[in-house]
Amino acid sequence: MSSAKYTEYDAYAAEEATEGKVLGVQGGDWDQVVTAAAEDGSDERLVVNMGPQHPSTHGVLRLILTLDGETVDECRVNIGYLHTGIEKNMEFRTWAQGPAFCTRMDYLSPIFNETAYCMAVEKLLGITDQIPERAQIIRVMMMELNRISSHLVAIATFGLELGATTVMLNGFIEREYALDVFEEITGLRMNMAYVRPGGVAQDIGHGGFTKVREFLDRMPGRIKQLRKLMDANPVFLARTKDIAYLDLEGCMALGVTGPVLRATGLPWDLRKTQPYCGYEKYEFEVATQDTCDVYGRYLVRMQEMEESLKIIEQCLDRLSVTKGPVMIEDKKIGWPAQLAIGTDGGPHPPLQAGDRGLQGPGRPGVRGGGVAPRRTGRPRGQRRRSPPLPRALPRPVLHQPAGDAGHDRRRHGRGRDRGRRQHRPRDGRGGPLMAYSPETRAQLERDAKEIIARYPKPRSALLPLLHLVQSVDGHITSDGIEFCAEQLGITPAQVTGVATFYTMYKHKPVGEYHVGVCINTLCAVMGGDQIWEELSEYLGVGHDEATEDGKISLERLECNAACDYAPVVMVNWEFFDNMTPEKAKQLVDDLRAGKEVAPTRGPKRLCTWKEASRVLAGFPDGRAGEGVQAGEPTLAGLKLAKERNWQAPPPQASAPEADEPAAGSQTQGDTHK
Repeated sequence: MSSAKYTEYDAYAAEEATEGKVLGVQGGDWDQVVTAAAEDGSDERLVVNMGPQHPSTHGVLRLILTLDGETVDECRVNIGYLHTGIEKNMEFRTWAQGPAFCTRMDYLSPIFNETAYCMAVEKLLGITDQIPERAQIIRVMMMELNRISSHLVAIATFGLELGATTVMLNGFIEREYALDVFEEITGLRMNMAYVRPGGVAQDIGHGGFTKVREFLDRMPGRIKQLRKLMDANPVFLARTKDIAYLDLEGCMALGVTGPVLRATGLPWDLRKTQPYCGYEKYEFEVATQDTCDVYGRYLVRMQEMEESLKIIEQCLDRLSVTKGPVMIEDKKIGWPAQLAIGTDGGPHPPLQAGDRGLQGPGRPGVRGGGVAPRRTGRPRGQRRRSPPLPRALPRPVLHQPAGDAGHDRRRHGRGRDRGRRQHRPRDGRGGPLMAYSPETRAQLERDAKEIIARYPKPRSALLPLLHLVQSVDGHITSDGIEFCAEQLGITPAQVTGVATFYTMYKHKPVGEYHVGVCINTLCAVMGGDQIWEELSEYLGVGHDEATEDGKISLERLECNAACDYAPVVMVNWEFFDNMTPEKAKQLVDDLRAGKEVAPTRGPKRLCTWKEASRVLAGFPDGRAGEGVQAGEPTLAGLKLAKERNWQAPPPQASAPEADEPAAGSQTQGDTHK
């Protein structure tokens, strides 16, 4: 913790010292603290610095507590720890990449985070009324499922913090069933990035409807069971009734929303007062209590879960009769976007002045947010207001300054003509229209069978299977997704969730040689940024773009984990150390000219991108035996490895050798040609 934080703490302790004995607790042995408190008499108080690292706060805030025994006399809140740089990070990503960041702002309610962000982007684009009705219904259903899963955590921790582990276990068990539904529909249990600007990532399959129906059949009885454990429990009542009293006046003064506000008797719920995503079409009641205490907030959450089940039931009924797409038809916006239409991988909202703030959905309360555009296809400003903590109202977002209008995108090779040349036909799911030939599919099935046999559980083979299908086309296609799902007996959504999580899988055409420039700290200091700028200018392409001849694609890498030889450039997973801009240009020239290029360390010959993907799938090509040795190590760990003769196990020999193929056989690189 910074010295400024300690100064604030010490000033508070000094202030409290004027009123009596204060025992400051900043760490150390708790037994010593208790002993010291006992020696000083019975009128002492403890000032405890709780957070932001404390597990119970999950790093979201810092609490300065004044304790009299186990009673909290006073609590001072220091907020501002929540977003961990997400807002700033989003300014360096495209609009379409935003959901992958904002979904993590509150891990208990990812769908709400995504929906609030997407609604703000859609408002900027002026397409709010163009979102397909089926997508809106799915959004509502997913938000209500998320509301239940989040409230179950609140109920479970209510019990846990009172020593009732049975309540905790029951709450988390039921939450698992909700997460199973998310995984079936989106491919991931949490932080799904499922809601996208323009709709949702994909429709719900038959398995998803089955899971939701099973959830609806199970939950009413389980909610009743939780109520039996808590509603009339004397210990629970004693520790929640008339505790943490906050009435309507206090909530209004602090800007509190959600169940805390509704427990004061005010039925303020944006689903009713300011309907979004079509909530005005659903029948449900706003849960309220008038106790203004912890017990009332508990009752509100229990009632809200029951109302959410009603809404989910209506969503299923509406989905059964509402057909059509789940993503806006405009391919400049709809995911997966045809990036060729745009100039840099994202739509361009109009540069209008004024506030783009939005009161969005939120499981614990009103979730505020604001975004502002700029000409680069990325957000210029991101502002979020999380409901659990009292905050000021959402701040206005500054409009685009006129001085930024002259930004030259041609410097990064992202011109409109190049985009058109990269256009490829798409199938009905938005993936490239590249169906496997019977011969290719037969070979894939043989290879997949061999891969799956290596693992005790078939699903563990997903990562090498994705490398396998990537070795066919150079990137992951919709056919590759479906092939992996079919081989493992899982849904395409589950495969997509994994394939889009790891950056080693590409989702648009990659060059024969994929060049990654490390721009992390040490490489950047040693010249990595300059290498990136000059190489991007030299090739006329930007991040994740390929040259017109299809030979070279370029990528900015966060880290190559090779700081000892910085700056480092990676080509198809092989290292080129101690690079300079001139060396990098010569490297790509040699690759485009078809010259034999040897990495700084590793194999004698550099594999193509497709060959490298096949090697990662578990089919070595025999070329990784002997290689050029790296330079003298300088890090202590490398020196120790050399002194003790630690070496990696030798690669498995292939028979026959790749450079001496048997008669009538194909080399590994030609398997799918």
